[in-house]
Amino acid sequence: MLRRWINRLRLTHQWVIATLLALLPLTAAVVYGGWSISVSSHEQRMLVAHLQRVGRIEANILERVTEVERSARQYNLLRTPKFQSFLHNDLTLLAEDVAKLQQTLPQASHHTERFLAASQELLAAAEGEQAALASRLQELRDQRDQLVEFWDSYSAEQLDAAQARFNSTLRWLLILGAWALPGTLLLVALSVAAVGAPLRRLASAIHDLGHARWQQPISIEGPKDLRELGENLEWMRQRLVLSEQHKQAFLQDITHELKAPLAAITEASRLLNEQVLGSTTPGQEEVIRILLENSQSLHELIQQLLNYNAVSQGLLADMSSFDLTAMSHKLCAKIIASRPHSQCSWQLPQEPFYVYSDPQLISMILNNLLSNAHDFSGQHGKVALSFGEDALGWWLSVVDNGPGINRDELNKIFKPFYQGSTRRQGSLKGSGMGLAIVAASYKLLSGKMKVTTTLRRGTRFTLHFPTNPEIVHEATSLQPRSTPT
Repeated sequence: MLRRWINRLRLTHQWVIATLLALLPLTAAVVYGGWSISVSSHEQRMLVAHLQRVGRIEANILERVTEVERSARQYNLLRTPKFQSFLHNDLTLLAEDVAKLQQTLPQASHHTERFLAASQELLAAAEGEQAALASRLQELRDQRDQLVEFWDSYSAEQLDAAQARFNSTLRWLLILGAWALPGTLLLVALSVAAVGAPLRRLASAIHDLGHARWQQPISIEGPKDLRELGENLEWMRQRLVLSEQHKQAFLQDITHELKAPLAAITEASRLLNEQVLGSTTPGQEEVIRILLENSQSLHELIQQLLNYNAVSQGLLADMSSFDLTAMSHKLCAKIIASRPHSQCSWQLPQEPFYVYSDPQLISMILNNLLSNAHDFSGQHGKVALSFGEDALGWWLSVVDNGPGINRDELNKIFKPFYQGSTRRQGSLKGSGMGLAIVAASYKLLSGKMKVTTTLRRGTRFTLHFPTNPEIVHEATSLQPRSTPT
């Protein structure tokens, strides 16, 4: 229920709520800290006022005791009613001050009661002998000293207790602060993860659309505006899938429709070239040669389109074991035959090398890589093919000494119909489909490819294949699959 309510909010609203929640622990720590310091400050002020009040009463008591001592000594010496009256008044005032102390400081009741008792005894002893008066006066002094000692002890205890409470408050503030900061960071991380998850899914969906991975439906859960954007992306994905299906169907139909008239044109050109229909002039022979070369280029383009269409639709691989060395020699011979004037130097393995894979897909990969290496390295170029095994499976590598590939074109050369700034040699023009077929084929076989290139020094294509590949079908089509050659 809560998640459904949150998802109704827009992204900005969720960010505001997440920010407020993330600041909650730190805010609570600050509020608690301010309240604790305010309470502690109030307690300190109350304690200081209390101690000052009691201190003033104690000072009055000490002063009264001094006056009582003076009056007692004078009366004890002169024994006149006047000094007895002074002593009585001083003792009365002392009793009042002690009563105030008892009311203000109940903890001192034991000492104040004894102090009052000593005062009464001193007053009663004033009628007796001098020795008795001196004895009661000394007892009053002793009670005074005990009261002073109690006051010092009480003040120290109160101050220590206040300091302990203040230290306890500081410890709690430190503990709360130590927990508040990680708590805030944790809530920030959770908020970023909760709010950022739909953004990451959205970015992933856009990335997949940009790389033509349209098989997975787009469903974005999260804020209302992101869900609406996800729905628009899903609509775009469906349109792209439909457009891709129409494009594949058109490619397949148009290439099949072109093959029949092209075959007739090629056959007629060969008949004229072989002078089956009669002798030809040198000018006619040049026209026939141009016609044959262009019909061959068109045938290569149509065949590349058929191959790419078949592979990109997820051609079912027919796995078997075959000799890669024999396949490479056969393909090399075919390339040499189609370029009779070429003087390219070939370096091919001679020992048999058996692999378990799809012969058609590997043949298309090798044919396109070797053809490109030959045509881009020039009439006197060098092409080397090698393959072997490692811990992950088996690999093949094609190296040429051509002009290399520009760095900014490395991410574009595997796109259909893309032709780089470097032009191939020879009369046959490229279709821009060769490396696109290579990419679709090695991905279908769960392979990986690495391209190493240096300008004016050549290019190396290295492909790794697993020993037992899992066939990956990247796309489907409503049209029947064609078989590449």
